[in-house]
Amino acid sequence: MDDGPPLPAHTDAGRQFIGIHRHRHDGRDRIDVYHTRTLSPAPRRREHSQVVSTAVLLTAILFAGFVLRIAALTADRFHADEALYAGWALRILDDDPLLLGVPVDKPPLYLYTLAGAMGVFGPSEVAARLPNLAASMLGIALTFRLGSTLYGLRTGIWAAVFVALSPFDILFARTAFTDPMLVLWMLCALYAVARGRWLWAGIWLGLAQATKQHGALLIPLVVLVGEVLLFHSGVRRGRLPAFGRRLAIGALGFALPYGLVVAWDSARWAIRPGYWTQSTMSYGGLAWAPVIEWGERLMEWLSWARYLTGSPVLNVLLLLGVAGLLLHGWRRHRGAQETTLDQALVTYGLGYLLFHTVLRFSVWDRYLLPLVPVVALLGARVVAQGERGLTQIAGRGDRAGRFLRGVRSACVLIIVLSAAIAGSKGALNGYPVGGEHWAYQGLDEVAAYLKQNAPEDAVLYHHWLLWHYTYYLHDADLELRWWESGEHLRREALRTPDREQYIVLPDWRTMEPEASGVRLQPIYEARRQDGSVSLQLCRIELEK
Repeated sequence: MDDGPPLPAHTDAGRQFIGIHRHRHDGRDRIDVYHTRTLSPAPRRREHSQVVSTAVLLTAILFAGFVLRIAALTADRFHADEALYAGWALRILDDDPLLLGVPVDKPPLYLYTLAGAMGVFGPSEVAARLPNLAASMLGIALTFRLGSTLYGLRTGIWAAVFVALSPFDILFARTAFTDPMLVLWMLCALYAVARGRWLWAGIWLGLAQATKQHGALLIPLVVLVGEVLLFHSGVRRGRLPAFGRRLAIGALGFALPYGLVVAWDSARWAIRPGYWTQSTMSYGGLAWAPVIEWGERLMEWLSWARYLTGSPVLNVLLLLGVAGLLLHGWRRHRGAQETTLDQALVTYGLGYLLFHTVLRFSVWDRYLLPLVPVVALLGARVVAQGERGLTQIAGRGDRAGRFLRGVRSACVLIIVLSAAIAGSKGALNGYPVGGEHWAYQGLDEVAAYLKQNAPEDAVLYHHWLLWHYTYYLHDADLELRWWESGEHLRREALRTPDREQYIVLPDWRTMEPEASGVRLQPIYEARRQDGSVSLQLCRIELEK
């Protein structure tokens, strides 16, 4: 019969425990003496303290990131592409769930997400921006988890800091572009493959491809990271077959969401071309850029890339630090998992830039958004390794050690302040990145004026603002007509001389609607915050 738990004979915290277990066996009393080891309370307390401090720090990072992202959430009117997507979302909510009435050059996931947000919160700019705001916030947390899994806790924290304070990420978080959601799926796929879950990695990549065609360019990064981790997992014999099996599992996961996209697309083929075909028709397809343009195109991409951090200090630190990181890894830790991951991230980042340089991609800032987490991870590696090196050198208690500890603290302060200043400037629209901060201010006021004052059968002419009208005038009954020259405008106006006819002229217009026999009577002006006129609404009057 068991008489109870072991009786402690001697304890030495953190070293040895001698236990005495008294019981009966075969009618005899027996005493078993055994030795074991226990954890000291001190390491347990330290571990608990680290968990709590990490949670507090991550919460502070997320809070700061959230404040920066909502600081000017309502300041900008939609960019043309944002207005187009929001207009499609409103069509989905009305009576065209498959968007059969319009040519669509994007896969459907983001459009239905946008429609869902506007259906729940109402058809507003803020509602349209909420999915990307959520995607950006989740991206901060996922970058922390990814960095911690690949490199360790300190790197994960620094990576989260750099994403939270990135002007690029901040400014796109409050837009209705497709790209922030695309980056979210990329981070989900990377974290899944870092945890060895290839099926989920494939599913996330499938969702990325269901969000935007650029999702195909994220696959090499996920596969590259997965191959590096498999190589360093100890699998040597049969590594290629094992990698092939994982790729097959990932492909299966990819096919699950993307199969739904194909089904949606095929349901439209009888009336509309597929979104891939429509994209080629809209943008002209991909082709090699002339070699003579490569240098200029690369400089244009780099001019956008500097806003990934938004800080000259951080950009210099990143360039020099990554070079030093690669050199140190090649000399001291060649073949180590961290070194190979560094090389993979750098290779992908450079390849991504070069791919967009040599092919005829439009040089648009949003195409670089997937590089924000890549740059953040590399920057975090530089800072974390620098901290570690200074800590080891400064471990002495003499004057030199104290000086180096001061240098370490000063460097950390400079880095955090540089990132915080850049993030704050981005929060106040201080960079020409993300949405349109200038051109369309007041367009919502013009739309409200027309809804209130224009007759139901009025005609509104457009040359630059059609996509905006699909959103801002979605619930109005105005007839929209295209004009391409002053003479064309005159001919169109003469078709319906008895109807009210209007035209909106932005101050950045590239041509004037001038024609004999036509007079434009200004009736409303929209102004920017600085007082300048942004848009002028005119009534078209035909001279008799």
